[in-house]
Amino acid sequence: MADALTMSLGHLLIKALGDPDDMFWWEKRYGGKLPDPKANRSMDITEWIINNPQIVDAYLRSNGQPRVVDYPLEANVPIPEWDEVQDSLTGADAGLKPREFAPYSKTRKMPGPSFFDTPPRACVYSTPNDPNTACGHCYACQGTYALNSPQARIWNNLDKLLNNPEAFGSGVAHNLTPSAMLERGSRKDQPVVRFKAAGDLMGAGELALISNVMEENPSVNGWLSTRQIPFIQQFLDARGWEDDAFPENLAVKVSLPGKSDFNNLSRPLRELGKHPAIDFTNYDNVVEGASVCPASLPGNPAKCDKVIDPLTNSLKCRNCFRRGSNITYLDHDNPSISNEEMEIIWQLLNRGQ
Repeated sequence: MADALTMSLGHLLIKALGDPDDMFWWEKRYGGKLPDPKANRSMDITEWIINNPQIVDAYLRSNGQPRVVDYPLEANVPIPEWDEVQDSLTGADAGLKPREFAPYSKTRKMPGPSFFDTPPRACVYSTPNDPNTACGHCYACQGTYALNSPQARIWNNLDKLLNNPEAFGSGVAHNLTPSAMLERGSRKDQPVVRFKAAGDLMGAGELALISNVMEENPSVNGWLSTRQIPFIQQFLDARGWEDDAFPENLAVKVSLPGKSDFNNLSRPLRELGKHPAIDFTNYDNVVEGASVCPASLPGNPAKCDKVIDPLTNSLKCRNCFRRGSNITYLDHDNPSISNEEMEIIWQLLNRGQ
């Protein structure tokens, strides 16, 4: 009788955790179940997030403040080995491999895998209704990202980062180099990895975790695009603004408001740009001191591996993964530059070909 009662209570608890009125009703680790991908409705999670803002906000905030990743900002904090954290995992997480616990995505445009993807809905500093910011052109808010499986993955990533950042970092650190190697188009390619193809930094602690992960994967070049400027400043304050605050294999690109001029920045941004790891990107405003993303040039293929790198003049552009390069991303369909300027850019990008 006692065993039957225990089983009944356990069943009720799992059912309650997976209740459709609760956050993560779709997640196995909370007793939920992902909607059938073959069903007619493939955006159940996205629609639920949109229609339940109070529940989502309650999860994303604590004591009236946005929840951020709680991880030490100091340098050289060792990331635990996977076998050290695996035994501490419980429920549906127990027994998972690093690739399963901290998965990566593969974007169609960019080379290499992307780690630490999180939902744009959780971004702390976000301006999704402003067409002059990166948020206003966020591709992670539409297309395949809105489908159930990608939504489940990025929300699950966020939940693990907020609740168990050491284990999440361990999973990524364990899997980053082999994943980057396997995702190369050619064995001769330098392995690369992107961070936050979806979402943005959830606090200075996440930036520290990413930096430490890259420190432990020195053979891979990493790129982080972010507009979470206060978190970068907090991170650098904690590390004394030293040149080696970031590992040498990590390039940080700060996304400026759309039409910003790289040569007319505010004083805080100018100070930020003095750090060797930090450069800037803008949208659809070609100015001196920046190169144009060739994959954004109308008429060019929209894939990095199919266009000419403006520095090396060779196929397979890797400018985003490189330090010391400010980059302009043109509007691929309706760029604001003239035909004459377009012709000059074409000649520069295709010289010697």
